[in-house]
Amino acid sequence: MHYVSHTRYSEHQRIEAEFRHSRLQCVPYAREVSHIDITGDAFLWWAKAAGRYARGNTPHVGAVLNFRPIHRMPLGHVAVVTAVLDSRTILVTQANWVPGTITNDVTVQDVSPDNNWTEVRVELGNSSALGSIYPTYGFIYKSAPIETVIARNGGSGNEVAEAPVSRPVAAEAPNRNLQ
Repeated sequence: MHYVSHTRYSEHQRIEAEFRHSRLQCVPYAREVSHIDITGDAFLWWAKAAGRYARGNTPHVGAVLNFRPIHRMPLGHVAVVTAVLDSRTILVTQANWVPGTITNDVTVQDVSPDNNWTEVRVELGNSSALGSIYPTYGFIYKSAPIETVIARNGGSGNEVAEAPVSRPVAAEAPNRNLQ
């Protein structure tokens, strides 16, 4: 009798397997896991996200936490949020934090004085100890940004309206002239 075993892999395990035999970097891994289509060094992501993706200081599952460059991390870093444990603690999946490896469910804690995720500490290895303080830009979300428009009507009040950023219109439109 012949038995066949089928193993079910999570999306993160599938992606991890794809990246295992390549030169591992945080940017392509975060792009693949988050589906946020930004390229270039990690420290450029915040600026490149402007106008394309919403950005903020509240963690959400699937968002990318964007680390600022520092002397021991000159290209910055990106990690994808996999769980929000509380307002100041999240879990992330990331590549190359430990050189050449993908680490999953790593604890990251907000230690910023204003509770705005501009400074974080990252779990060391498989311990519950947290490492040094790292500066961050914040979170990049998969959704389109929301623009705020203030309208003045000549009176004493202002009205605020929010709408998604408009998408560019294709250069060619169908010919709808009646023949």
